[in-house]
Amino acid sequence: VVAIQLQGSMDRDMKAGASLFEVWMKRQSDNVQLLARSYIERTCMEQMLASMESAHDSIKGTLEKLACLYVLDIIEQDIGFFLSNGIIPAERGNEFYEVIRQLCGRGEGGLADQALNIVDSFGIPDHLLPPCARDWVKYNEGDNEGELVGIEF
Repeated sequence: VVAIQLQGSMDRDMKAGASLFEVWMKRQSDNVQLLARSYIERTCMEQMLASMESAHDSIKGTLEKLACLYVLDIIEQDIGFFLSNGIIPAERGNEFYEVIRQLCGRGEGGLADQALNIVDSFGIPDHLLPPCARDWVKYNEGDNEGELVGIEF
């Protein structure tokens, strides 16, 4: 959808006499960036699907949930675009919020119970993680006003 809209707008503007630079950089910059972001999101999803095919059965369920959460996050960020272009019917526009809540929740359908294992799978050293990453209950015992308290840089 984005590519077709961008192509149509560029063709129209350039036929009217605008230069490629004028159209690309000044008139259609937002759509160019949206198309680039869409391409990266698609590439990431393709890689995730490929990884899921070759993954051990014990982690396939977690990878599927992460993939769903990734796609739903993309939709949530641009819900207006998806609704206004008829990609998602208006009557179904709010359904994905419930799915996001389930995926982020605890229990069999959610990822919350596996959150630390997922973070650990990236191999990020503890000293690079924010203070709340390991024990958010302890981190929020007092009012730290969202600041990194007790951390020296």
